[in-house]
Amino acid sequence: MDNNPSASQANVDAAKKAIDDAMNAIKNKANQTSAQPTDVQSVKDAQGTAVTGKATPGSTVEVKDQDGNVLGTAEADKDGNFTVPVSGDVSGDLHVTAQEPGRKASEAVKAVDKTGLEDSITAGDKLSEDGNVTTDDGTKVPVDPADKEALDKALEAGKAVDNDPSASQANVDAAKKKIDDAMKNIKDKANQTSAQPTNVQAVKDANGTNVTGKATPGSTVEVKDQNGNVVGTAKADENGNFTVPVSGDVSGDLAVTAKEPGKQVSAATPVETPKVDKSALETSIEKGDAVQDATQAEKDALDKALQKGKDVRDNPASTQADVDKAQQDIEDALNRINGKSVAPSDVKVSDNGTTVTGKAAPGAEVVVADKDGNVLGKATADKDGNFEVKLSTPQTNGEKLAVSAKEEGKDPAATTAVAPKVDKSGLQSAIKDGNEVANTSKDDIANLEEALDNGNDVNEKASATQKEVDDAKKAIEDALNRINGKSVAPSGVEVADNGTTVTGKAAPGAEVVVADKDGNVLGKATADKDGNFAVELSTPQTNGEKLAVSAKEADKQPATTTAVAPKVDKSGLNQAIADGKEATQGDNYAQANQADKDALDKALEAGKQVTANPAATQVEVNNAKKAIEDALNRINGKSVAPSGVEVADNGTTVTGKAAPGAEVVVADKDGNVLGKATADKDGNFEVKLSTPQTNGEKLAVSAKEADKQPATTTAVAPKVDKSGLQSAIKNGTEHANKVQDDISALEKALDNGKKVDADASASQAEVDQAQKAIEEAIANTTGKSEAPSGVKVSANGTSLTGKAKPGATVTVTDKAGNKLGTAIVDEDGNFTVTFAEKPQTNGEELVVTAQETGKDAASAAAVAPNVDKANLQAAIDEAKQFQTTDVYANAAQADKDTLAKVLMNGQAVMVDAAASQAEVDAAEQAIRSAMKAIQDKANQSSAAPANVKVSENGSQVTGEATPGATVTVADKNGNVLGTAVADANGNFVVVLTTPQTAGQELAVTAQEAGKKANSTSVVAPKIDKSGLQTAVDAGRDFQATAAYANASQAAKDDLNKALTNGQAVLADTTVSQAEVDAAQQAILEAMKALAGAKDVTDTTTNVQANDNKKATSAENGQKQLPQTGEEKAATGMVGLAAILGAFGLLGATKKRKED
Repeated sequence: MDNNPSASQANVDAAKKAIDDAMNAIKNKANQTSAQPTDVQSVKDAQGTAVTGKATPGSTVEVKDQDGNVLGTAEADKDGNFTVPVSGDVSGDLHVTAQEPGRKASEAVKAVDKTGLEDSITAGDKLSEDGNVTTDDGTKVPVDPADKEALDKALEAGKAVDNDPSASQANVDAAKKKIDDAMKNIKDKANQTSAQPTNVQAVKDANGTNVTGKATPGSTVEVKDQNGNVVGTAKADENGNFTVPVSGDVSGDLAVTAKEPGKQVSAATPVETPKVDKSALETSIEKGDAVQDATQAEKDALDKALQKGKDVRDNPASTQADVDKAQQDIEDALNRINGKSVAPSDVKVSDNGTTVTGKAAPGAEVVVADKDGNVLGKATADKDGNFEVKLSTPQTNGEKLAVSAKEEGKDPAATTAVAPKVDKSGLQSAIKDGNEVANTSKDDIANLEEALDNGNDVNEKASATQKEVDDAKKAIEDALNRINGKSVAPSGVEVADNGTTVTGKAAPGAEVVVADKDGNVLGKATADKDGNFAVELSTPQTNGEKLAVSAKEADKQPATTTAVAPKVDKSGLNQAIADGKEATQGDNYAQANQADKDALDKALEAGKQVTANPAATQVEVNNAKKAIEDALNRINGKSVAPSGVEVADNGTTVTGKAAPGAEVVVADKDGNVLGKATADKDGNFEVKLSTPQTNGEKLAVSAKEADKQPATTTAVAPKVDKSGLQSAIKNGTEHANKVQDDISALEKALDNGKKVDADASASQAEVDQAQKAIEEAIANTTGKSEAPSGVKVSANGTSLTGKAKPGATVTVTDKAGNKLGTAIVDEDGNFTVTFAEKPQTNGEELVVTAQETGKDAASAAAVAPNVDKANLQAAIDEAKQFQTTDVYANAAQADKDTLAKVLMNGQAVMVDAAASQAEVDAAEQAIRSAMKAIQDKANQSSAAPANVKVSENGSQVTGEATPGATVTVADKNGNVLGTAVADANGNFVVVLTTPQTAGQELAVTAQEAGKKANSTSVVAPKIDKSGLQTAVDAGRDFQATAAYANASQAAKDDLNKALTNGQAVLADTTVSQAEVDAAQQAILEAMKALAGAKDVTDTTTNVQANDNKKATSAENGQKQLPQTGEEKAATGMVGLAAILGAFGLLGATKKRKED
C-alpha cells in the first residue's frame, strides 16, 4: 500500500490500523499470563521419574527443582495432556509452569509427588503376597490375617489415590501413611514375643494326658516332649483357656509355648507330666507271687487281685488311683491269708466331725479311737462292707483318729483318718463387721427412687432428646454412687478457649479440684446451690493438656473425670493466608469484581492479625481461616459453603449460616431434597425437613449464591440411644428393691452366724457358708469389691497375674501410688496386668486393687522379683579389661568376635529393665565362657613348622604349618627376615628381605591365633662366587689379546655377552650356586672358542686329566668333597689356567688380582 501512488487516504488509514491492531494484539498477549497447569503429579516407573498433568494445548511445560534448575520440558498435546521426563535430583519439591505461545509463563504449580506412595504400594504388595515378615533377628513370622486385611484395605485405598490425577498432596501423603502404618504394625508385631502360657498343668486320666492352662485368646498352643517333638497343639478359646490332648511318650517334662497371630513364639513354660508310682504295687505283686500256703478260696482271691494288679502295672495309661486300688486289693488278699483283717478303706470324717464312714470286710467290727486310745465309737460293716461310726464327741480340730477293723478269728487292721479343722475366726470377724454395717444410714434410698421415677418417664417419652436420656441415666448412676459412699463425678466439664478456667456441674456444695497430670493442683472451687462451678486456674492450659477434675462431697469418697485443655492450631490459617497471597497474583483475582477483591484483601489482613496474636482462640483462628477461604471461593466463582450447620435434637430442622440471600438445600445421601430455605440478611438460615432425621443420617447441606457455583457441607443427624438409660433403669430398679432387703438379709446372716459359732458340732462347710453369707450381705450393703488373690509378678517384672471377681477392673500401683497398669478380670476370674512403661525388678512393694462396678475397691499386696545384675556388671568390667591384654590381642578373630558379641548382649541386658534373673545369669555366663575359651587357647602351643627348606638362592623359606598360622623367619640375632600365613592346605612361602646364602642358621616360628608360638631351625645354602670372579677377570684380560682382536665378531659377542652376564650374577644376591657355575662355564666356553681348536683340545686334555686324578683318588678310598660350588670352581680353574697359559696371560691375571 505504501508503494501504491494511487492509494486513497482511507486505504492508507485502514492499512495502518490493521498493522497497529496486529501489533497491539501481540503486545496485549505478551502482557497476559498463561493458564496454570492442572492435575500435576510426579510419578515413577521403570524408566524413571516423570511429571504429568494438563495445560493449554500447544503450551510449553517446564519442570524445575527446588533450586530453580530446569529438569525437563515438553509440549502439551492437542488434548492438553503432557508428560515431562525429568532428570537429576528429584528428591525435593518440583515446580511446574506452562507458557502458551506469545504469553508470559504461568505461575508455578507444585507437583503432587506420588513416588513415595508408589514405593509404599510396592513394598506393601510384596508383604501382602509373601504373607510373612522377617524380624530384626532374621526370623520369619506369618502375618496376622487381621493385620493383612488392614494392609490390603490401605493398599486398595492407596492405589485408588495413585490412579486419581486430581489427588492432592495431602491425599497422597495420607494414603502413604496408612500403608506405612499398616506395614509398621505388622513388622512391630512380628518383633514382639507372644505372652507365655500360664496356669499350665498336665492331667492324666483313663483317656490319656491333657495339658491345660491359659494363654492369649486365639493363640496357638504347642506342646513338645523333652526331645523337642511336637506331641499336641490347640487354640486358646475366647477366654484364653486351652486343653491340648498329647500323644506319644509323655513320661518326661513337657514344654508349652503359645503363638499369637503375627507374633513370635513365646518362651516355653515347663510342665511336669503326672508321674504314676508303681513301686508299692510291684512289691505287693512280688509278695503275692511268693505265697504258697493258702486255702483254695484265699488263693483264688489272691490270684484275681494279682492278675488285676499286673494288668494295671503293665498298662502305661494307668492312673495313680488305679495303681493304689490294685495294690490295696492285693494287700487285702495277703492279709486274709496271713490271718489279718482287711484294713478299713475310703475312710472319711464328716464335715461336722460327728461320724466316720468307710469300707471294711462284711461283718467286721470297726472301732474309732483318739490318739490316746480312747474309743469314740463302734459299728459293724454291713453285707456290702460299708460302715458308719457315730462319735461320742465331735472331732473338729484336725485330730488324728485310729480306725480299726476286726474280722472274726483274725487280727485287727487299722488305718488313720484326720478330722476336719473348723476355723471360726473369719466368721467372728464377719459378725463384728456386719454389726457395724447394720447401723449404716439409709438416707440415700429416697434419692435413688426419685431418679428412677424420672428415668421411667424419660424412657416412655417418644420425643426425649439424647441429653434428657443421658441426664436421667446419670441421675440414677449418681444416686447409686451415693448409696455406695461415692461423690458424684463432675459433668459437662469444659476448659475455656483461653485455658484460664474450668467449668462444669457437680453436687451442690462439693469441693472441686483441678490438677495437672503430675497431680499439681491448679485451682479449687465449691459448686453453688445449682451444682455449677468455675475453677480459675493458676496457670493457663492451652496446649492440649489432660486435667483431672475431681469433686468431693462431705463424708464421701472423691470422684474424678478428665478434661482436655484446648490446643490452638494455626496451621490451617497460615496455609489459607499463603493460598490467598498466591491468588492475588493470578488471573481470577485480576478479573474479579472490586467487592470480591476487597473482601479477600480484608480477610487476609485480619488473618495475619489473628495468626500474630498469641492469645487468639481456636474459634478466632477458625473464623479467620474461613473468611479467607470464603473470599477465595468468591474470587474463583464459588458460593460460600454453609457453616455452623446443626441438626436439631429431634431431627426436624437444619440451621446454620450462609451468604445473605443464598438458597440453602438439604438432601439425604441419595440426593432426595428434604427441605429448602433462603439465608436472611445476616446469613442465618433454618431449613424445615419433610422427614425427621434421628438415626445418625449424613445430610448434604448446599448453598448457592447468584451467578456462582453451589458449595456443600455435610451435617450428621442425631442418633438417640436409649440403651444405656434402659440398662440404668433396670439396674436401679433391682438395686432399689434390694436395698430395703439388704439390711434384713445381713441381720438374718448375723443371727445364723452366731448360732453356728456357738455350735460345737458345726462343720467347716457350715462355718464357711455362714461367714460367706455375712460377707456377701456386707458387700451388698456397702458395695465392697472382692480383694485380688494369688497375685504374682512375672520373673522379668513386666506383668502381674492373679484372680478376682469376673468383670472387675484391677489396677496395680507402686507404694507411692503411681499407676503401673490395669486389666479387666475375665469370666473365669483370671487377670494379667502388663507394666508397659517400667518393669518391676527391684523387689518393689506393689498394691493390687480390684474395683467392681458400683462397689468400693479392695486391695492386696505383691512383691516384685529382685533381679541382681551385680555379677553381670562384674563380668562386663572384667571382659573390657581382658580386651586390653596381650592374650586378647593375640586371640583368633572369631574368638574376639564371640566375646564382643556376648559383651554387647550383656550390656544390652544390663540396661534392659525387663530382663529376668535367668537372662541376666545367662548373659554373665556367656561372657565368662567367651573369656575362658580365649584364655584356654592362649595356654596351648602352636604346632611347629615341618618340612622346612630354604630355596637354593636363599630368598625364600617354604614348609608346612597349621592352616592360618603366622610363620616368621628370623636370623640368629632375632632379626625378622620375613613373615607369611599358612594357606588352607597348611603350606607357606616366606620371602626373605635379605637372601641368606652364607650357611646361616635360621629360626622358623609358627603361631596359631590365640596360641603360643613354636619354632624349628633350618640352615641356608652357602654360595661360592670366587671361581666366577676369576673367570670374569680372565675374560677381561683376554679381551686385550691378539686372539680376541683377530676373532670373528660372533665369537667376540659371545664372550662379551658371557662377561656381562657373569658380572650381573656376581652383583645379584639372589642367584643360586647353579646360576653362578653356569655363568662361569659360559665365560670359559667363550674363551675356548676364541683360543681355537688346538687350544681347546689341550684344555680339554688338562680338564680330563684332572677328572681322572679325582677318580683315582676315590678308588684309593680317599675322602672326596661333595659336588659343591667350590669343587666345580676348582675344575673350571684347571681349564682356565690352560687357556691363560696358552696366551701368556696367567701372570698378568695374577698380577691384576694382586694389584
